[in-house]
Amino acid sequence: YTQWCKESGFVSMLPEDTKARRTASTVQLEQGSLDGHLVKQAAVVKKPVIPYTVENYELASLRWLICTDQSLRAFEEPTYLAMMELAKQAPRDKPLPIPSRKMTRKQILLLANDHLAELKKLFNVSCTAYL
Repeated sequence: YTQWCKESGFVSMLPEDTKARRTASTVQLEQGSLDGHLVKQAAVVKKPVIPYTVENYELASLRWLICTDQSLRAFEEPTYLAMMELAKQAPRDKPLPIPSRKMTRKQILLLANDHLAELKKLFNVSCTAYL
């Protein structure tokens, strides 16, 4: 049987053959190296801090206006102007916190909910299905 297994390429499952394969495989085990698979990454490049000048601010504002497809009146919008006034007061030693999409969506839904609650009080209407 053992000779036939060797000649035909059949893997013998006799207990002594399986034990021999296990011991042979444990002898050959050694820790491999990942060095051949690793790729050297470029150093993290920080964006350069653009110094504040009136020209840089105007250029950044125009880029924002174009990239977000805003109306030309966006810079005259009172809420935009109020946001800019608040941003001017931000401490210089801390980055200005920009909310994520998820947080922005959550805040918009909360504001809408508050607005509906105020309308409900104003008109004295029962609309519990929406709140």
